[in-house]
Amino acid sequence: MGINIIGIISGIFIIGGLALIYVLNKKAPQNASEQPRDDTFLHEMLAVLQDVYPDSNFSYDRASDTISPIASENKDDAPFLDLFLGNLRNRTLELGKADRKDFLRKFLDQAAQSGEVTIDALRENLLMRNRTPEEFSLRQLLMGPEDGKDPFEPIIIAKGEMLFEPVLNLENSVSPISVQTMREHGFAFDEFIQMARQNLLSVTPEGSASMWEKLEDDIWISKLNDDFDASRVFLFPEHLEFPFEGNPVVYAPSHTVCLITDQSDDATLARMVELGNASAETHRPLSRALWHQDSGEWRRMESDDRNSAVGRARLIETLAAYDDQKNGLEQHFDKTQQDIHVAAVMAQSDNTDPAAPKIETRAVFIGKGSYLPKTDFVILGFEEMSDKTPIDQVDWGTLENILGEENFKPHPDLLPVRYQLETDLSDSQIKALRNAATHL
Repeated sequence: MGINIIGIISGIFIIGGLALIYVLNKKAPQNASEQPRDDTFLHEMLAVLQDVYPDSNFSYDRASDTISPIASENKDDAPFLDLFLGNLRNRTLELGKADRKDFLRKFLDQAAQSGEVTIDALRENLLMRNRTPEEFSLRQLLMGPEDGKDPFEPIIIAKGEMLFEPVLNLENSVSPISVQTMREHGFAFDEFIQMARQNLLSVTPEGSASMWEKLEDDIWISKLNDDFDASRVFLFPEHLEFPFEGNPVVYAPSHTVCLITDQSDDATLARMVELGNASAETHRPLSRALWHQDSGEWRRMESDDRNSAVGRARLIETLAAYDDQKNGLEQHFDKTQQDIHVAAVMAQSDNTDPAAPKIETRAVFIGKGSYLPKTDFVILGFEEMSDKTPIDQVDWGTLENILGEENFKPHPDLLPVRYQLETDLSDSQIKALRNAATHL
């Protein structure tokens, strides 16, 4: 059987002679001191962190380019949020070593003071920033209430499937603002949202020549590069002058990198995705799907054909979201000392028909005590298997029917959805799954 790699985040997993692609099984973050010596920026950032927080330790996850504080008894002696280095790297590219150190120190000082927001800072620097529902749901889960502190209550509005929140945009940091802060300064919800929206509109240039750069025929990219390029397009497209007459199709792999076209043919869309990914390699990810407006609301474009540009982008969006979710949940469960298996998602491409290879998703089901992503097929892994044991699978519908909706339920706070089995597998369920299974 031929195998076609449809995309890789963290490697290739070989099982039973099949190459299962897009395993999304990241290695656990290592101690920051164990990271590559050739990453100068990383070591400069760590040096500043140790200077500001001398009693704290930090870990670094290379896959997400993120530094995280290692939990300690005193939760007030280190940043409570992870630090994504991608945007910081980009902002300091042209600075010398001394200026870069000063920039990073100011960034940490602003982060530490983010809870002390003045009304003048809000009036001048409050902007709207977009997020996907998947990113938002994971962030809220990981930002659960700490001991002795009120939970962070977000301010969110939606335009279709795209979410927006007001953020404080300072020179060295971008921080979400809570409902508590909004109320403390006497703002009503609608007033607060309108202020953030108007502030963003006021720093948006007029005319397509000021905002768009043509990359190739029918493909343009936003050239503002201020971390709000995508937010503008999704929040108020009616105020933007696009360089074409048709309806925009948007690809925004990061907040800064936003590409547009008014063409819907597969070749143009595939090329736009390729160009966008190349431009967004060092930026914080936003969305890997293609977007369009449906009845005035932003929706991810969908296709049952996973070989098309639309279907491929939508699949990679889901796989990447499951990957981020798995990584975040595993770190969360490690800190909270919960023994929960977070299953990885695998996508396999079968080249039996080279013109239209069949792409299917799979995950391993171990029974109770597992967060299982919704996939086309589920590998039965609830019994110990040797190298010679046949690998059995059932399709998702069969799994749901056998387990029953009363005991096999989606987690209410996770996007993309993961399912939990609330009881142990019965002998009859195990027998039914075996009887329904096919060999891989």
